[in-house]
Formats: sequence, C-alpha cells, structure tokens
Amino acid sequence: MTDAARLAALLAEARRRSTRADHRPHPKQVEFLQLAELEALYGGAAGGGKSDALLMDAAQNVHQRGYAALLLRRTYPDLKLPGAIMDRSHMFFADRARWNEVDRRWTFPGGAVIQFGYCDTEGDLARYKSSEFQFIGIDELTEWPERWYTFLFSRLRRTIGVDVPLKMRAATNPDGLGQEWVRRRFGIPLNETPTAIIRTRDGDDERVFLPARAEDNPSLDLTAYEKSLRKMGPARYAQLRHGRWLRDGEGLVYKFDAIRNRAPGVRAVLAPAKDAWSFILAHDYGTTKATAWAVLGWAPHDPILYVVESFKREGTTPSEAAEVSLRLVEKYAPDRIVGDLGGLGKGYAVEARRRFRLPIIAAKKTDKRGYIDLFNGDLQGGLVKLLDGNGDLETEWNELPWAKHRIEGEQQKEAEGFPNHIADAVLYGWREAYAYLEEPRKPKPTAAEREEEMEREVVAQHERELAAEWWDKAPKDEGDWWAR
Repeated sequence: MTDAARLAALLAEARRRSTRADHRPHPKQVEFLQLAELEALYGGAAGGGKSDALLMDAAQNVHQRGYAALLLRRTYPDLKLPGAIMDRSHMFFADRARWNEVDRRWTFPGGAVIQFGYCDTEGDLARYKSSEFQFIGIDELTEWPERWYTFLFSRLRRTIGVDVPLKMRAATNPDGLGQEWVRRRFGIPLNETPTAIIRTRDGDDERVFLPARAEDNPSLDLTAYEKSLRKMGPARYAQLRHGRWLRDGEGLVYKFDAIRNRAPGVRAVLAPAKDAWSFILAHDYGTTKATAWAVLGWAPHDPILYVVESFKREGTTPSEAAEVSLRLVEKYAPDRIVGDLGGLGKGYAVEARRRFRLPIIAAKKTDKRGYIDLFNGDLQGGLVKLLDGNGDLETEWNELPWAKHRIEGEQQKEAEGFPNHIADAVLYGWREAYAYLEEPRKPKPTAAEREEEMEREVVAQHERELAAEWWDKAPKDEGDWWAR
C-alpha cells in the first residue's frame, strides 16, 4: 500500500468510526499528516488541533506488524490531564486497540503499539535508552530542553522488514521555557505571525514548521474560546490566539540585549593593545557534560568587562582540557585562572598545578542566585559586552530560562536540561574581575576649555585678594616689629 493510499484509508476509517466532528481530520491536519520529512512541528497558536494531529499521525501505521510509536508530554501531570493527549486517545482508539493502564500503552490487533510517556527530569530519559520507535511525537515542545529533544532521535530507528517511514513530530504553542530554541531550530521569525509553511535545512535533512490557528479547526467554538484568551493579557493573547513568537525576557535567567551588550569594533583594536589589557581565564569543567572556557578582559581606564573569547567542547578529558587552557594562557597571559572543577575534585587542581603549571583557583559558587542578579545589573548597565565570535554564549543567554516554581516559596533555579556551561564560566570569571575599579581617562581639554580655565583662575585669585584681611596683606620681612 502506498503512502497516499494508506493516508486515504486512515482518513476514511476516522470519518467512518467517528460520531464527533473533532475526530475528523480537518484540512490543516491532513497537510501535516502528508509531510514526508523526518522532522516536523505543528501549531504555533492555541486551538489548532495539535494533540489530535499527533494522535492521527502516530496511528497511520498501526496496521504494520512491529510498528511502535511514542507520544510524550514533559511531566506526568501534563500527560494525565483531562482532555490532554493521552485522555483524547481513548476517543480515537478505544474500539480499535487494547489499553494497558499500568504501561500507558495501546496495543493494536497486529501487534503495533502506541506508547505514552513523559520526561520530567534528565534521569527520565534513561527509560527510553533501550527502546526503538518509528514515530516519536511530543506535545507542547516548548516545555522541553533542546538536548532532551535531540537525544530522542537516537531512539528513532527500525529493523529490517518494518516498512514504515521514521518520523519525529511535535506540536506546540509559542510559549514555554524552551520557546527560543524551538523558534531558532525551525527558523520561525521573531515578533511575527507565520501563516505559510517554513522549511529549513540541517545538512541533508529538512525541517518543517506548519503553522495552524484556531480558524483551521472547524470543531472549535471559536467565539467562546476568543473570550477566554482575551483575559490573558495582550502579549499572551498575541501568542496563543495569533501564534506570534515573542521573546519572553522576563522568564530568562540573563538580561542580555544584543544592541546594548555587543562590542562589534573592539576586537580590531584588541590585538595591538593586548599587552595593556588584564585578563581572567575561567572554566566550567564537565565530566559527563560539556566543558566551557571563557576569557574576560578589560583595558586601562575602561570599566567595561569584555567577553573576549568563549566556547565549549563535549567529551573533553582532564588532560585535553588542560591543553586547551594552556593555549589560552599562552595567548592571553591571564592574571588569574578560575574554574569550577565539578566532579574532578580538588585533586585535579593540584595535578593541574604540578603537571601543567596551571594555578587554578576554585570558582566562588556561593549565593549563585544573588550574583546572577548583580551580574544582570552590569548587563543592563552596559558594563559587560561581547566581542565578535561569542555566538554560543549569546545563545545560552538568550535561551536559558528559570524553572517553573512548583512549591510556593521555593528559591528560583535555572531550568534543568538547558545549556549553561559557558554562562557559568563567564559568571565565575566576572566574580574575579575588577574592571569596575578602572577610572575613565579624562579627555584632553580643548584650547577653548584651557582658556576658560585660566580665566576662572584669574577671577578666583582676584576674589581671594579682596577677601584677605589687612594683616594678610601687610609686608612680612625681618624689619617688622613683631618679628623682633
């Protein structure tokens, strides 16, 4: 059976079995079901039928023996909500498959399965490490870190004889902790409302974003839904009603502004003036995650701290990390080397000094939340700037969100799973830097300013003479009677 014939059969079956309009694929959902690309995102506005589209897409190959699909939400409470994707699956599959409540799985007559799951923490990814699926669908993708999402591609595979396409599918609204990386990954323009399909390339693979709005869902009571959305405020209304992708700076950890905190011309003057600068080399060591480096510097009479160079590497051994640090030391001759040794322990600092002559001091990690606030004050005051070539750091600052509060009064923390290694290295280096002590050099006075200063001095001298008492004016020489 061809893909087109299989799709036609699926739609006919859905229409035949359905007694409700919201079971029938509407035209926008049909367009999504027909996408052949490996990776596709659906939605962008509330009410577009995102969950149903994922369910229909997952079900397209349930007639194939050996087929397995996985549908995910970020947390288990999200998964089991009334009306959420797992609950809605009962309206689609109750008369076609057998439900296992413990395993949260539908098993179809030919042995195909549709499995439901969640990924609340990074540890939850482990339950999928030995699994393989031909279809993975994520509902509300913007609640996920990108690294967790990309990990799931390793679970997307098939054995010989399973003749089904591999699909990574997701649906979302333009809000949530991960909205920035989702927008970047799928090429969605900022502050705009996409109306046409967006295709972007990643090497040989093509990604697709198919925007859908409430108007695309004929089963929705749009009038009532519109009234509900208007109560959420203008920004949220624009996001959910129209699918406009707005940057939520309030939810981000760092208050970076591309205009205020970039220094596009400074690198050109750094090379000839480098010997006069002061530098800090900062590390964030990762044993199982990325290791990051940051070089921060400042010039005489300039209170601005510049991020000169920053980057990260995956899978770096301690010796390899030391070699990278040595190259940076040779290049910049930093005044101080600071690092969070992480799982390497204090012994590594001793070994680094002995074997590599790297005098690493331990990074100050106390009251991280408070120092982030102080650092943001410097960002907002324009006292921290990026030189060209720090794109990975800029991405972390633009995408690292605060975690949602789950317990009232809980201290705000960075959301788990989002990259922060370069940002941490910069924070450690900033705590050791003292650019703020630099006094701006006074500009050389012009000729007119020098003339004004001389006139002011003449007037001041005249006023001092007028105010002097007679004894201050009397001659003081050896013939004065009081000196005898």
